[in-house]
Amino acid sequence: MFFNFPTIGNTCSLGAIKFNYMEKHEKINVGIGALGVILSIIAIIVSYKSCTSNEEIAEKSGVFDKPDIYLGFGNFDIPNHRSYDTIRLIYGGMFPDNAFNLASFPFQINNTGKKNAEDIKLLIEYPKVSKIAILDSSLLKGSMPTITNYKREAMSQNEVDIVNYQISQLNPGLRITIDEPFSLRKTEIITNVDLRDNGKQSVLVKYSFIFSVTLMGKDLPTQKTIFSIACFNTPSLDSLINNHVSSLKRREDKKDFTFFVMPEKNTISTKGKYSINEYNVCKNCLYLAYIDDTSPDRDIILGLYNQNNKLEKIKGYNKENKIITDMHPDY
Repeated sequence: MFFNFPTIGNTCSLGAIKFNYMEKHEKINVGIGALGVILSIIAIIVSYKSCTSNEEIAEKSGVFDKPDIYLGFGNFDIPNHRSYDTIRLIYGGMFPDNAFNLASFPFQINNTGKKNAEDIKLLIEYPKVSKIAILDSSLLKGSMPTITNYKREAMSQNEVDIVNYQISQLNPGLRITIDEPFSLRKTEIITNVDLRDNGKQSVLVKYSFIFSVTLMGKDLPTQKTIFSIACFNTPSLDSLINNHVSSLKRREDKKDFTFFVMPEKNTISTKGKYSINEYNVCKNCLYLAYIDDTSPDRDIILGLYNQNNKLEKIKGYNKENKIITDMHPDY
């Protein structure tokens, strides 16, 4: 048997054939790899569209909907800003000393979310020394309006008087007003001070009380707001505002956010030994005064807004807190 071994020329020919075979094989591999990349891209696109479609379906079905509640005072929103240490509430009018004066804080809870807010609680903590909390519910019967869609509980604990409101549910886009009653007590006294020549002088001392309001709900963050309350005898809103600014403590890069209330006397009634004066916070009794900057050594501008968020007055004060401008804006 004879074998034909390839010559050198044939070997080169076989090498070329082998080379051509490998080139074709690599081209096939490259083609398969490219096809795999294309299929992967298509799979990613399909997967993305599927996820987007699922998210759209979930969004339309309300899976991502959640409640969003916040606190208001009257028709005004309460700001959540570090520039405000406290939100000031200043009540003014002519309040007799020989009667039990009853007014209210018109707190408002708003649900601007897309889902029902559940298990809402409004917790108010007053300093006991202020004596403004109404703990005896018998004083409220027949005097303040009765609201049936929330529950009010009051108690005293250590140095704090606590009032707790419980609301089972608040639908999206709705708001509820809670007229929290309190004892309207003047926060000013006249006291005598000793002089260097052994004489005495009468001085009017004004003060305020700090209390907190905490709003919470199921699966919602807790919101806590610090308020100060002061009540002064004064005949008009202008005098109430000017008196406040005259004693305003100037601070660098700080704002002032104050609600001024001139409640209207509603009825006079008697419960046992008490003569009760009721004061209503009507729509035209509540104003918001806003000062954007209370830095010292400069003039300041106060904007006064009504409950329709309309600018009613512009007041200017110099660096000594004395009024220099009082005007109504032209619309």
